[in-house]
Amino acid sequence: MKKVLFLTPNSFPAETGGSVLFRKLIGSLDFLDFSWISIDKSKVQGLNIKNANFVNFLPIVKSGSFDKIGRRIPWIGKFWFKIRYGYLKRKGENLNLKDFSTFDLIWVYVSTQAIPFSSAVFKRTKVKLHISVQDDIYGHLPKWEAKILEDDYIWLLKNATTIDFASEALKDYLFTKYNFSNRYKIVCFADETEVPSPILNNNISNIGFAGNVWSPKNFNTLLLNLNNLNKTGRNLKLHVFSNNFPKSLEDNFSFEIENRGLMKNEDLVNELQKMDLVYVPMSFEENKKILSSTSFPSKVFTYLNTGIPILFHAPKYSSVFKFIEKHNTGFVISSNDEEEFKKDFEKILNSKVGERRMISENAIRLLKNKYAFSNQRLEFIDLILN
Repeated sequence: MKKVLFLTPNSFPAETGGSVLFRKLIGSLDFLDFSWISIDKSKVQGLNIKNANFVNFLPIVKSGSFDKIGRRIPWIGKFWFKIRYGYLKRKGENLNLKDFSTFDLIWVYVSTQAIPFSSAVFKRTKVKLHISVQDDIYGHLPKWEAKILEDDYIWLLKNATTIDFASEALKDYLFTKYNFSNRYKIVCFADETEVPSPILNNNISNIGFAGNVWSPKNFNTLLLNLNNLNKTGRNLKLHVFSNNFPKSLEDNFSFEIENRGLMKNEDLVNELQKMDLVYVPMSFEENKKILSSTSFPSKVFTYLNTGIPILFHAPKYSSVFKFIEKHNTGFVISSNDEEEFKKDFEKILNSKVGERRMISENAIRLLKNKYAFSNQRLEFIDLILN
């Protein structure tokens, strides 16, 4: 039995998003002997992890409050993150490597905390390294913070034996930007829940959204249009399955929003099947261009599982725009201008149920043929073990 050490971020127990899928993937690899290093034991309790080796680096390191302050006030952030990441790097440099030689593979889920720690560890060991990369550090961090991590991040990219990426666009972007090439796999799959084919209504009334909110300006445009259309006699509502939806939007559009809170994936799929559309926004802001063009929301695969047509609200350079062009699994609005959005949105509201049924069938077929968990699992095993 091959021994694997997995370095997990402290966000790993999340009830939604990529963490859910990665937990399922790891849980299916029961022929491997897993050990774990985690930032904080309390974060991963209840995940049925065997042979867990938890490392609690420092209480202050796991506190998000300092991070939030630092990212809002750069002069504080530059001081704080140099200390924070420097501490984690020294922790990796001073770690006793005696037991590391017993592992056949060390797998790192690349996060801000994992980058300085794991690069320091692997510069001192020859154990095979696999990394999971969800985004480019310059896509979601302030430039000055990304600069602190850049050297260690590039080292991991160039020295990993194998890599899995969250999207094809991310792989192409990183290969080009940092000039490297490794064996890789695009890990995109759905947590397949057995559900009946959706019932599509003649009229569109209910729109579903699940996940974290990274693009509030998109939601403002959508909700303004829902509000204006409701004044003409429509009954349009956005059903939100999230725990971080902006309160200002809820206050301003209380009639148009029903906040349902977070749900486990199987319950979420059942609730989303009651919707007429499901919503995927990607930011149009210039400072989030890298993120929009390279990241691919895991919620897309949850949505595909429902068979409900997807409303993509994203710029033309985004990864999701290219996805919809290729696979025809929904509708797309490629502007955040209120008037331009209105024109395209009204066309969607007037779409025939037959058109939406064809889109629904495309989504279900795509999920089963390309993004089925069983197929993705076998390809991933081939990547990390061969």
